[in-house]
Amino acid sequence: VSTLDYVIPQTATHKAYHLHTGNDLLAGARAPYPGAIGVKPGFTGNAGFCMAFAAIRYGHLIVAAVLDDPSWQVRIVDMHTLLDWGFEQEGIPPAPPAAPWSYPSPNE
Repeated sequence: VSTLDYVIPQTATHKAYHLHTGNDLLAGARAPYPGAIGVKPGFTGNAGFCMAFAAIRYGHLIVAAVLDDPSWQVRIVDMHTLLDWGFEQEGIPPAPPAAPWSYPSPNE
């Protein structure tokens, strides 16, 4: 759940695959959150953009979920807001703003 990229090598029965996670919170993803350890993104027409997620900062674990967000962009904002709120309850300051994101080129 915390793997950003994974390559499945080509074999005699299938081509090679380069998989990139849909988990926006991991380091190197669209909107990394300090201490994010992954979990599970999802989408269906009925459920909208969803994600179960977790982060550890200063020894505190926050586990949360968002359901039925209208877009992945809103999902990112909601996840960051929930994590910041949860850590704030323990006296931990909000995470710094995420660095701008761009999708990695196939040559990287």
